[in-house]
Amino acid sequence: MTKVAILGAGNLAWTLAGDLSLRPTSNYEVTVWTSPDHRSAFDVVAAGGPLRLTGMATGEFFPALETDLGCAIKSADFIIVTVPTLGHADILKALAEHDLSTSAVIALPGGGFTLLAKRLLRQEQFPKFIIETSTSPYACRKSGNTVAILGLKSQIEIAASKKLDTTSKAAIAALFPQRLEWYKDLASIFFSNVNPVAHPAGILRAKEAIESGVRPLPLFYKECIPAAIGVVLAVDDERLAIVNALGLQSNTDLGYSKAWYGTDAPDSKTFFETYEGYATIQAPSSINHRYIKEDVKHIMVLWVQIAAVCGVKVPVMEYIIDQASNAVNEDLRQTGRTLASLGLEGADKDAILLALNGIWTP
Repeated sequence: MTKVAILGAGNLAWTLAGDLSLRPTSNYEVTVWTSPDHRSAFDVVAAGGPLRLTGMATGEFFPALETDLGCAIKSADFIIVTVPTLGHADILKALAEHDLSTSAVIALPGGGFTLLAKRLLRQEQFPKFIIETSTSPYACRKSGNTVAILGLKSQIEIAASKKLDTTSKAAIAALFPQRLEWYKDLASIFFSNVNPVAHPAGILRAKEAIESGVRPLPLFYKECIPAAIGVVLAVDDERLAIVNALGLQSNTDLGYSKAWYGTDAPDSKTFFETYEGYATIQAPSSINHRYIKEDVKHIMVLWVQIAAVCGVKVPVMEYIIDQASNAVNEDLRQTGRTLASLGLEGADKDAILLALNGIWTP
């Protein structure tokens, strides 16, 4: 049996647990753990009995639930981190109490996970290797005891902290229900997380409706993002300008939508308006949502700082940060994840690339 420890108790954690548990020839022993600060969803599952997976796979499942991190990861072949990127530091601080040297760690998605791991874990306890993806394998939602796979991506982009042999790559591929597109480095994965391309523009467009108290809220992907599509496309162009300046690998936001979902939409606006997997998702009920707390504060702020090091102008990203800061009454440039907070203040672009690839410890 392959032992898999899933860290987190959100939509992705339960979907992945169900997918691995219900495969026809499943050879996975799945355990789910979450931190004490985020245990409410975990406790609901513990008290509520089996979960039901719907979508590409169906059936009841009830993974092992563990409140002790050491027990959850003991002898684990794979430790899969499913928390948002803004929670990576806390997860790594918890993992720092344990020896990870016989396990591989997978961050779904990555977003600079290996850089943080190099800063927070001792060399002797470091994982065999770290894998980062640019995105989640699924579009998914949990409601009550039902875990719904709304969409399954046809491929996901992935990279490793070291060169892997064929056996390791095969074991990793077996975990995922789609094709893996192996990227050349972790830095490319970091800039290929396209959530900050559309989410911030969409939630800022929905701000008035969110704060008005009027319900139901507008449909986020079908209405809010298309209404802000000019900003979305401009942010994507700026992201790719940074990618090109760094010599990295990536695709357009629409290119990823086509690769993930097989859409034949001629443009991004049409994709968001017509993709059925997102069709019923409403705008968030609060402006203080991960679309700002993670996508702007934790990712876009850092993109903008790296752009400045590369000499790339990103006025639309700057505008998004200004608007998001005003919306949450917080200076995200000061409180967000920055080069200085990562020990990279004054670093040139080569040093930044080394750090993102986990080669250099700042």
